[in-house]
Amino acid sequence: LEKCDICYLPIEGKYIVDSWENIYHEKHLSHLPSCESCNRIISKEITNGGYKINQKRDICTLCWDYVVDEKSNVQAIYDDVIKKLNYVGIVDIPKNIPIILVNKKNDLKRLSKGNHGNIHGLTKHEFEVLGKKKVAQNFKIYILSHLHEINFKAVLAHEILHVYLFQNDIELSPSYTEGFCNLGSQLVYNEDKSKISELKLKGMYLNKDPVYGEGFIKM
Repeated sequence: LEKCDICYLPIEGKYIVDSWENIYHEKHLSHLPSCESCNRIISKEITNGGYKINQKRDICTLCWDYVVDEKSNVQAIYDDVIKKLNYVGIVDIPKNIPIILVNKKNDLKRLSKGNHGNIHGLTKHEFEVLGKKKVAQNFKIYILSHLHEINFKAVLAHEILHVYLFQNDIELSPSYTEGFCNLGSQLVYNEDKSKISELKLKGMYLNKDPVYGEGFIKM
């Protein structure tokens, strides 16, 4: 019989074969967390362990070397994403938008005033109106820290497209707004070609959320 990749006992009864071709007993899911970046079950045998952020977020050791945190060169990542968007016609985006890393999902949700559930990024838009014209526009982008770099780029591309809509006074329904912005994430994942990008893209197409999922399919 084939052996479990976690306990090395023969595979019998219910078992899992994950997207990374790891095979293990279903029972291990009850006491082992999954990595929020790659979705692998975190164990010494499969991922060489992992890390916990704020006692609520789990990241495996295999992804840890690629996380974006306060030590990362966020400006270089921003410039790379802007370059990708420029190539497909999204131009004149400000080059000095502050990118603020947020450690807790609840803090990000609080900043968004609880508008949606499991968000990883948020764009704040402030402006003054002189007559009927917007002047002195300012943007801030908040992104969850310790995301895998490719996921961070995808979230950042999504948020930059929010900036694009604000700058050009384009008002869409919530589903078309988020669907359009998700095209930025799709662009990043399509160019990357990694396994994580493949899985994230698959998740985007299968997402049944009426705003983020169905809106993306419409756009």
